[in-house]
Amino acid sequence: MKMYDEFLCALPMVYKEGAYGIELFKQDLDIEEMVSFEYGEYGETLICYPPDNKKFTLWGISKEELEESFTVFYDRTNRLKRITAHVKDKEALLYIRYDDIEEAKQEIHDFAIKNADMIIDQICQCTDLVARLFVEYFSDGDCRDYHAVIGTAAEKEELERRYPQNSDIADYAGEFSSENLEGDNDTFVVMLSCAYDMDVNFFLYAVDIMSKRIQEKAIAQLNKTPDFKFLCQEYD
Repeated sequence: MKMYDEFLCALPMVYKEGAYGIELFKQDLDIEEMVSFEYGEYGETLICYPPDNKKFTLWGISKEELEESFTVFYDRTNRLKRITAHVKDKEALLYIRYDDIEEAKQEIHDFAIKNADMIIDQICQCTDLVARLFVEYFSDGDCRDYHAVIGTAAEKEELERRYPQNSDIADYAGEFSSENLEGDNDTFVVMLSCAYDMDVNFFLYAVDIMSKRIQEKAIAQLNKTPDFKFLCQEYD
């Protein structure tokens, strides 16, 4: 695997209004208020250093795609607003600036609704008889995850037959073979990382919004067993 350990760019927090590519900023800056990026130790990892110095890592970022499509946006007040790139056939958010807690709360709320709807669309494609619907979440440093898992009635019956001594065996998502049904966890990581220093646990805030949305919108559309359960679980 090719190794990288190199500076990519530095972006001042204040510049002229507009959208710019990477070439303009491919030099280190001797200023306090800036966002900088460098490639991580291994290929396809990108490290972001926001102005508060709480760095975070982005994974699966192709160097070629990144440098071709890297775009930084400055708003009408000449302040850096967001940074994006086109990676793996979609727009990837690399950084976002929030003016205050209320803006962060609204942006994360709106994202959580959209993300939940992406997961709901996948859940509703299931035509099997369903005994369990799980949502699982995890947060540790740069790593954050939120997904759903479907437990079919057939698998539940097989688990209970194989483990008759364990009455709760069907209440754990890991016992089922369903793939994880995900939204956009990459954007989730960036939006939360850019709000880490605010006095709000935005991870649990978003988890609560997404879980309630899934419970309200997905369950009614499933073909369910009489003993169906919806379970929201943190894992480690």
